[in-house]
Amino acid sequence: MPDPVPLFARKPDQDPVEVPEVLFISALLDTGAFTPDAYGIDESKLAAYTPVYAFCLAHQQVAGASPDLDLVQRRHPDFPYVPRVNVSWAARELITAAYARAARRATSKGLQALNVGDVTGFADAIATVAQVPIGTTVFGRSSLAPENADHSAPRGGLPLPWATFERAVGGITPTDLVFIAARPGVGKTYSGTGIAAHLAARGYTVRYVSIEMSAWMINRRVNLHLAADDPGLQAMLRSADAGQRLEAIAELSQRTPGKVETIDPSDMAMTVSNLPQAAHGAHLLVVDHVGLLKNRKGMRATEDWRLMAEISNTLVEQKLAYKIPILGLVQVNRGGETKSLIAPKMSAMRQSQALEEDGDIVVTQARPNDGSVMVHQLRKNREGAVAKWYTRFQPEVMNFAEVPPEQAKAQIDIDTDAFADWQ
Repeated sequence: MPDPVPLFARKPDQDPVEVPEVLFISALLDTGAFTPDAYGIDESKLAAYTPVYAFCLAHQQVAGASPDLDLVQRRHPDFPYVPRVNVSWAARELITAAYARAARRATSKGLQALNVGDVTGFADAIATVAQVPIGTTVFGRSSLAPENADHSAPRGGLPLPWATFERAVGGITPTDLVFIAARPGVGKTYSGTGIAAHLAARGYTVRYVSIEMSAWMINRRVNLHLAADDPGLQAMLRSADAGQRLEAIAELSQRTPGKVETIDPSDMAMTVSNLPQAAHGAHLLVVDHVGLLKNRKGMRATEDWRLMAEISNTLVEQKLAYKIPILGLVQVNRGGETKSLIAPKMSAMRQSQALEEDGDIVVTQARPNDGSVMVHQLRKNREGAVAKWYTRFQPEVMNFAEVPPEQAKAQIDIDTDAFADWQ
């Protein structure tokens, strides 16, 4: 098994001294004894760098001492060791950060409860916030004013393109298994390529396993996402002139700090056992779509519900073993709900029981009357609160931005009238 892939709590350009996990692990390594429990720390206090923490702890348990820094950096070359840090101070910083994350999650749950009139849920959230020590900085900036909101992932996870989704789940963390489900033709692949492009634009590496569409088609969509704010570059990408397309792709490569690497059936057999090879070295693995994956014997999940359970269980094992989050796109049965403002239930996913049980985050989405608004419903969230949000669906200009509910519902009414006239 290859070394676990580290996932950063920080943005790619963030100073390591701003990351409490880095400071605490570095300080413990300097002491020569990796004994975090002596400072009131266990793994639940960490939001990231858990592979490094687990490696050092295992070394301490076997060898009776912390590993040498040289060994740590060979096993985890991306760990940004910081010298000469006081361990007691670093522990306090880490505990404070853990309190702040708990407060952010509780605040999110409280706001969600308040929005739906759940007084008990709101009171429980307030009680959780009240346990946070006075003086803890919970938010770097106001999370209530949209123009000032800091949408960086509060759990130290990968950032998401939609603010409501990110606030609810806190970003995608190393051991998350995320499913996005929709009926055929609704736009689940656009969601997958949109998330991939969003991460690439922020310096992350995404490995996109496309079983249904060719790598060329996925790469084209990702490039159009990356050029969404540049109509001239988009026009070049859509040009019939191959030279213009190549020039635009070269320009995007220069300006994009991360990358999306696409794998299709021409590169390897699309079996679940090959996914670790595809994922190695990436920050996120996208599988499009899960129902077309094959098990170790070459049988597809669409052939038998037991095969989907086997594949889903294997995905859980892999995300835990390799510490890399997996985003799986899932097809919903054509009979799923089609009402205007209702995204499908989890039970509408094909072979849904295994996916419902194994997924840490499950989102379903619908596009009422095949119109220009997408409805997203967070159906399952192991971090707590569920959520609902709306986005534009304008692939012709690659506009998938989140929009306020009132604006979305007004546009859905327009789309509904247009659909009725067309009928």
